Amino acid sequence: MGLCEVCGNDIPAASSSCRFCGSPQSGHQGVSSSPKKDFRRKVVNLERGMPAAEDAIRFLEAAISEARAQRISILTVIHGYGSSGKGGKIRRECHSILDYKCSKGELQDYLPGEDFSRRNGPTKSLLRRYPQLLSDRNLDRGNRGISLIIL
Repeated sequence: MGLCEVCGNDIPAASSSCRFCGSPQSGHQGVSSSPKKDFRRKVVNLERGMPAAEDAIRFLEAAISEARAQRISILTVIHGYGSSGKGGKIRRECHSILDYKCSKGELQDYLPGEDFSRRNGPTKSLLRRYPQLLSDRNLDRGNRGISLIIL
């Protein structure tokens, strides 16, 4: 197994493209030595298996630690919006934990999916820093079921 050069997800070492983000791979087992490719992102689905909110938060904490170890730049978290239409418990707990980690300096920042828009000031800054995000399918979609964590 290797890591995708763009999103950081695990892919077979011999893959010519990532099954998660579709980006072509250079064949270096997902490890890039080029300074232009130091941007790596990964997608984590907290909803998989319909866990309780407490289990999803434990998974989030482990995913953040793992992403740091893998030198991931942006961790996209799928937490869902909740079936009630008012925002689910996993989403609320996730944002609460991310607020806390940002206040403690453990994360640079995070951006709720509904704010991931070219018109939003923090997104503009993020896009200047990581222009690769211009091709992110969630950009300008107002997706309340995701958050981008800046590590």
